[in-house]
Amino acid sequence: MNSESYVFVTVGTTRFDKLIEAVTTEEFLSLLVKKGFTKVLLQTGNGKLAKCISRYDIRVESYNFKPSIKNDLENASLVISHAGAGSILESLALYKPLMVVINEDLMDNHQIELAEKLASLKYLHYTKCNELLHAMQTADFQELVKMPPPDNQVFGSYLDNLMGMNS
Repeated sequence: MNSESYVFVTVGTTRFDKLIEAVTTEEFLSLLVKKGFTKVLLQTGNGKLAKCISRYDIRVESYNFKPSIKNDLENASLVISHAGAGSILESLALYKPLMVVINEDLMDNHQIELAEKLASLKYLHYTKCNELLHAMQTADFQELVKMPPPDNQVFGSYLDNLMGMNS
């Protein structure tokens, strides 16, 4: 990993303080250092900004929102994300190794279905907050495959067929 190898953690526009707390524990930060990371960048959404963490071996920075997180995603060596479809798809489109963390506090949590499906296709790993440390210790990001780019013709073809234009 290069000298600025960092983990980008995003919670989107929601409040997911449990995830932020999980990735800022001493044990988790020590694991990241052991894996060669030098920085953790936290996008905390509507939640609390992360407490100031003073360590010589890893930098922790945080912010609530930016107009775009694309630059943070592009420069990250690893993304840890909530299970929102937008954050997942944006990370996968950039071919970033991705650990998705399910927010079990959400009612009617449909996010787990998306995470399970994409994990079954080997596009990402997923876990819950209380299992994140173990998941990061055992996850093999080398086994993940790149999600193919979207087929922009599918919707148009569907409409053409629906309207009888492809007879």
